Amino acid sequence: MKKALVVVAVILAAIALILWVATWFRADDAVAASAALEWPGGMGTLDSVAGRLPERKANDASVKLTALARALPENEAVVHFVQREMIRGELAIGEAPALPDVSLIRELLLNEPVVWERRHEIGSAVTSENRGVQMTVARALVASAL
Repeated sequence: MKKALVVVAVILAAIALILWVATWFRADDAVAASAALEWPGGMGTLDSVAGRLPERKANDASVKLTALARALPENEAVVHFVQREMIRGELAIGEAPALPDVSLIRELLLNEPVVWERRHEIGSAVTSENRGVQMTVARALVASAL
């Protein structure tokens, strides 16, 4: 028992020593230095990305799509169905749960271009909300297609 404790103590001491030595090679400013570098092809720095694209206002189609996506019922069975069918290695599609009606969403996407609001700040709450709407709509459309 004492030998096992000594072995465990030696292993833990070796791991601690390795981690301590590894901190010597850590560059605290590496990310900031990389972001400040110019990208090839005259693309500027990482900080200049947001300024390259103009701000845009959302159009009516994106407002309608957001309202239709929020009206979709939250259904974990649909989420699991899509996940299960995407990873299965069979050609046949399994039994689907009760799916929401996506005909209005499909018609909107086929007939009107959707323009989302774009702001200069990266990672804004509006952008995150729009991505959530897009993922909800995509999952519902995939489930309907399956």
